[in-house]
Amino acid sequence: MKMKLWSPVLAGAVIALSAASALGQSPSPSVVKVTCETRNGIPTTIATASNGKSQAVFHWQADPWFYDDTSPEQLCEDASNNLQSYYDRGGQESSFNVNEVRGLPAICVEETPGGTCSGVLFTLAPS
Repeated sequence: MKMKLWSPVLAGAVIALSAASALGQSPSPSVVKVTCETRNGIPTTIATASNGKSQAVFHWQADPWFYDDTSPEQLCEDASNNLQSYYDRGGQESSFNVNEVRGLPAICVEETPGGTCSGVLFTLAPS
């Protein structure tokens, strides 16, 4: 999947977001379920705790500055699936950040803030 990088806006939108923190629980396969849902007409990555509390993690809006050939709906599905897979493998993120993966900028989950990329949610096209 590709997105045109407009780093100040995107980085500001995703750095330090955390589904686990927003839900007030540590993630594990039995604690957090990640899905893509349409809320108010906008594809949204949602994290839901086992207690039923849910939190929007990402909102995917159509924007020609960001999206290349992938729709907001597809980005939502892909990022939600990648985050759920990360949880299913026992991952415990504390934040999201922009990292470089195989030479491309990527939005990753990190187990420690400022740490290495523990799981790629999606990659960005070079600017």
